[in-house]
Amino acid sequence: MRIIIIIIVILFIFSILNSSNINEFVRINQFANELMRAGDYQRAITEYKKIISYFPTDRNILNKSFLIARCYELDEQYREVIDTYEGILEFDSKNWFSIYRTARLYHQTSQYSESNNHIKKYLPGIESIQQDSLYLISAYNYINLHKYDLARENFGFIRNEELRGKAVKDRETMDYSLPLQYRSRDGAVILGLIPGGGYFYTSQYEFGLITFFLVGLLGYATYDSFDQGNVGCGIISGLLTGGVYIGSIYGAVKYVESYNKQIEISFTKKFKL
Repeated sequence: MRIIIIIIVILFIFSILNSSNINEFVRINQFANELMRAGDYQRAITEYKKIISYFPTDRNILNKSFLIARCYELDEQYREVIDTYEGILEFDSKNWFSIYRTARLYHQTSQYSESNNHIKKYLPGIESIQQDSLYLISAYNYINLHKYDLARENFGFIRNEELRGKAVKDRETMDYSLPLQYRSRDGAVILGLIPGGGYFYTSQYEFGLITFFLVGLLGYATYDSFDQGNVGCGIISGLLTGGVYIGSIYGAVKYVESYNKQIEISFTKKFKL
């Protein structure tokens, strides 16, 4: 009889403690959710981490880690989002949502090589329809890395009907747009030997005309100063002439770089996930 009473007391105490734990879990979880809805993401993250620490069940670890990642993303802390998803993958290496979101976030933050490395790591262990989504991201990564043959190859791997249609369309767009019509730095330098010529090469016609007339006027002023024996003015105007002349060549080269960069940006904007 005494043993039965002891067992009942132990069970009673255990039920009280368990009830207390459940109430504590509900309280922290409700508070964290309220903080997240209010946009107080950092404090919400702290509370979700408390739940993982105090109640480390598999379900809590996964669910709250996803909410932590979501808070980081809403707070635009993308490095922390990626780290959180990678932490989930250490816990569950086949978690598709974490695999996909990590690959996509690397792409969205212009970390194209990192995205492809991540895809190669997890690609073999997932289903074919999921692989197609990663092949599409990989193709876009290669486009941004200017590795167009590899982009074509990844487009070709896609078998899902819906994604296949998008891949075919994107590949046609890529093939139609290539090769990109870059301007040459050497061309800007060579044509820049003619005052203003580099600017004309980069379609900066106003700068080209201004440079042509300015160098011409300063050059004439330099010649005239020396011709009249005014050496000081000749040296000053000569230096100004040389500065404008060399500056026009340098400016044309910088415009070429800017133009080529804009060409690449306009091209890659055609491919959206």
